[in-house]
Amino acid sequence: MTLRTLRGPHAGALLLLALVVAFLMPWVHIPAAHAAGSSLRVTVFDDRVVDGVFSGNTSNKSGSRDGKRSDGFAYLHDASGAWIAGSSDASGDYYFPNVAAGAGTLYFAVDGPEVKSVVRDAATGAVLNQRTDVSFSGGTYIDPAGHQSPHSLDAGPRMAEASVSIGAGETKGEFAITGIQAVATVGLEGNSLKPVSGHADISFLSNGATIPARDDGSAKYRTNADVFFPATTMGITVKPVKGFHLVNVTAETTNGEINLKREGNTFTLQMEDLPFSVGFVEFRAVVREGASASPTVASHAPMAVSESAAPTESTVPAPAPAPGAEVPAWLWPSVIGAVAVLLIAALFWLWLRNRTQQRAEAARHAALPDITAFATPEQREVLQRKRAADGISPEDAVLPPGAAPAAPERPGPELSVAPASSAPGPRDHRPRAPWKQSSSSSSQPSPPSKASPDGAHDSAPATGTLPVVRRSEQD
Repeated sequence: MTLRTLRGPHAGALLLLALVVAFLMPWVHIPAAHAAGSSLRVTVFDDRVVDGVFSGNTSNKSGSRDGKRSDGFAYLHDASGAWIAGSSDASGDYYFPNVAAGAGTLYFAVDGPEVKSVVRDAATGAVLNQRTDVSFSGGTYIDPAGHQSPHSLDAGPRMAEASVSIGAGETKGEFAITGIQAVATVGLEGNSLKPVSGHADISFLSNGATIPARDDGSAKYRTNADVFFPATTMGITVKPVKGFHLVNVTAETTNGEINLKREGNTFTLQMEDLPFSVGFVEFRAVVREGASASPTVASHAPMAVSESAAPTESTVPAPAPAPGAEVPAWLWPSVIGAVAVLLIAALFWLWLRNRTQQRAEAARHAALPDITAFATPEQREVLQRKRAADGISPEDAVLPPGAAPAAPERPGPELSVAPASSAPGPRDHRPRAPWKQSSSSSSQPSPPSKASPDGAHDSAPATGTLPVVRRSEQD
């Protein structure tokens, strides 16, 4: 196929292919040929606005903002097996330039051996494992500018351990440090500040999931010492024993009371409302002796009350969606774009095909000779109407190359009867003039009119008409 033949459907096919390639290019991932240029940037921060992500200039209820931890070193055991120590750059992030792409393990200091807190991957919410036995020798320290020097690490500091996947270019990671825990007490109405035991069953809620609590022996209910609450919601469920009913529940910190949302015997709070990222939230439940199960309305303004005798949805985890029930949000632009491209391509193909057929039809009609010179006025009118219906103007009907144009129409001679011969006998037959024997050829010239011996006139017809010969007949 040459460039001269790339017309009509072929040109349309090439245009369709170009449109599809141009549309798919942004979604095509070309893997890196090598690991050169790969780097890792790590943000480790105290999540003082307890929301699980680095909040920048946003403040919590006490006016504090998330703060990056940029002291000391972070350590990377990269895909090649090398140990690399990295320090923070001007932005306060730990930076590892020119590292091997692939799966690696990151370590960074959390707190001293006697202080515990929880570290979460901001991207997934997963809680990181903490270790105190991380050590290596023969490693390399690479500063943010790329300068290298030998480095080693002795075991002892408490390190958070995170899995990282380093790709081409710069890979980023965020890790939030919090330490929210909970404690609860139960008191009788009229003396609620004095904790009592055995009057209610207590359990805590972490993002809707139930966390068992136990009486520590001093009428205070606690979780396991290693349980920390996530950066979304926390709460408490109180179930009074038989003969008592729940009056109210409040939540307090060292900075004051926290707003609670009530659904039946379950009370929850938003972690963003906390004034700190490390500390205890103390829940205080008040119960009343009596057969009535109707809880009373809270007496303080921050409480939001909604009654429900049945178990609430907050204590039952929502069912997981069925696999394939939803189309991922990131896939919708690709699906819509692909449908749009196919639709446009189909419309363009139909238009191109229709235009090609119209041009072929016009060329076919244009190649027909002009035969209107041989038609009667009625036939000529019918032919012109048909051409007008086909969208062909009279100027498009041209003769093929080499054909002679038709001569203009002129009126033919009138027929007349010559007088009968005076001598009786058979019909007089006379030979025709040579020019009359090829009257059907439109290329022969028309001779002038002349008189026959019997007085009749022979006249040459117009081009495209048969000659009329007048002959005398014997009566």
